[in-house]
Amino acid sequence: MTYVFDKPGTYIGKKAATLNIKLPDKTRREIAVKKIGCLIICTRVQLSYDALKLLALHGIPVIFVSGNRPIAIFHPFALHGTVLTRRAQFLAYLDERGSYLAKMFIKASLENRTRFLKRIRRTRKVLHPEIAEKIEKCIEKIKSKQFEIDGLNGIIDDIRWQLMGLEGIAAKQYFDGFRSVFPDDLEFKGRVKRPPRDPVNSCLSFGYTMLYGDVLVGIAAAGLEPFAGFIHADRSGKPSLALDLIEEFRQVTVDRLVLKLFSRKKLGKDDFALEESRCLFTDRGKELFIKEYNDMIDEGILMPDGKQVSFKKLIIKQARLLTRYLVGKSPTYDPFLIPW
Repeated sequence: MTYVFDKPGTYIGKKAATLNIKLPDKTRREIAVKKIGCLIICTRVQLSYDALKLLALHGIPVIFVSGNRPIAIFHPFALHGTVLTRRAQFLAYLDERGSYLAKMFIKASLENRTRFLKRIRRTRKVLHPEIAEKIEKCIEKIKSKQFEIDGLNGIIDDIRWQLMGLEGIAAKQYFDGFRSVFPDDLEFKGRVKRPPRDPVNSCLSFGYTMLYGDVLVGIAAAGLEPFAGFIHADRSGKPSLALDLIEEFRQVTVDRLVLKLFSRKKLGKDDFALEESRCLFTDRGKELFIKEYNDMIDEGILMPDGKQVSFKKLIIKQARLLTRYLVGKSPTYDPFLIPW
C-alpha cells in the first residue's frame, strides 16, 4: 500500500517492525512495515534515522513531492538489481534495443488512450451522441500518430524528439476527448500540470505521483535501474525508466479512477480549494482519493483469462518482461495493453 504524509509537523519514527507516526495534533498511529509498498512525503515531515533504516532494510522507497511533482527519491541499496541486468540495460540504450523499447512504450501509451476513449464513447453513444462523435474524431487522430511511429528508424538519440513530438500531439487529442465527459463547472479544459488549476487536473497530478511510486517499486522488484530509461533518458536526475513504464498504466488506473470518482459524485468542487491559482485537495478530498486509489490498485483488472489481477502484480510482471528482453531471454517486449 502507498502511504501519503501531507501534514506539516508530522514525525515518523520506528518502533520494532513498525513506523510510529506522531501527527501535529498529538495523535499517534502505527503502520507495520510489511504493509508498506511506498511512502510519499508531500510537506515538512521529520523522518528519523531509525525509520529510514527500517524502510531501507525492507526495500521500501520514499518519494519526496512538491506540488504533486516528485523532486527526490530515497532509493535503498536493496532495490538495486543484479550487475548483469543493469549492464544489459545500459548497453541497450546504445543500440537498436533502445529505440525499439522507446517505440513500444509510446505505441502502448497511444493504444491504451484509444482503448480507454472507445470505452468512454460506448457508454455515451446513446444519451450523448455529440460527445461520442467528438471522442471518435480524437481516436482517429491518435491512430494516425501510431502509424507514424512505425516509420521512425535509428538509435534512440536520433529519434527521441520525433517520438516525443508525436506523443505530445496524441496526448493533446486524448485530453480533448477525455475532457468532454466532465461537467463544465469543473472547468477542466485540458491537461495542465504545474500548477493544476482545476479539480480534475489536481486529481490527475496527484494520482500519477502515487502511480509513479508503484511503478518504481515494480522496477526495483525486477532488478532494473530506475534512472536508466529510454524515452526520458535525457531528463537528468529523474528515474527515467519509471517515467517510461508508467506510460502503459496511466489510463487504466488513474484516468479511469478520476472519471469514476467525478461521474459517481464521490468527489466534487467542495473537495478542492483554489489557492494562488493552484487547485488543491481539501483534507477530506485527499483522504478519499488516497483510499480509492489504494483500493483500485489492489483490486486490479479482469484479464482475458478470467483472472482478477492487481495492478501491482501487473506492473511487476511488465518490469520482469522488460528484464527478460534486455538480458536476451525473450526476442520481444510485449507492453501492457488494456484488455477491453
